[in-house]
Amino acid sequence: MVHCFAAGFMLALCCDYRVMTDGSRRRAWLCMNEVHFGAPWPLSLAAILNAKVSDASLRRRIALEGHRFTPTEAHAAGIVDRLANCSGTSVELGTEIVLKEATKLATEVSTLPKEGVWGAIKTFLYKDCLEAVQLDAREHTLPNPKMPAKL
Repeated sequence: MVHCFAAGFMLALCCDYRVMTDGSRRRAWLCMNEVHFGAPWPLSLAAILNAKVSDASLRRRIALEGHRFTPTEAHAAGIVDRLANCSGTSVELGTEIVLKEATKLATEVSTLPKEGVWGAIKTFLYKDCLEAVQLDAREHTLPNPKMPAKL
């Protein structure tokens, strides 16, 4: 990943493992900047952050301060698992290098579980988060089209 702001950051957090460019070819940040322009978060985003970031001071930096994490900061904080080394004069694009590093990580961890066990474990590991996301989805559904619209 390169820049992940707002929903992009949340989408990245939904992943089991995260790989980010090291920022050597171009600047890269992770940030939840809603606090800077006054946009409240839906319950689902808060639930994802709570499920994936256990350190309260780190959650505060993300949610209440809108801190822009550099790749090095994100890695040190445990937000990303690996940084892809994009330095040098290779003709490969930074995205290709990040994808190679992500594939390498996926290959390493793919031998760990027996078939189907990760899904079962994650269902209970993230039970509260999944329930909050479902609740949020119900709260934000469109009105029933069979009912007449109120003017």
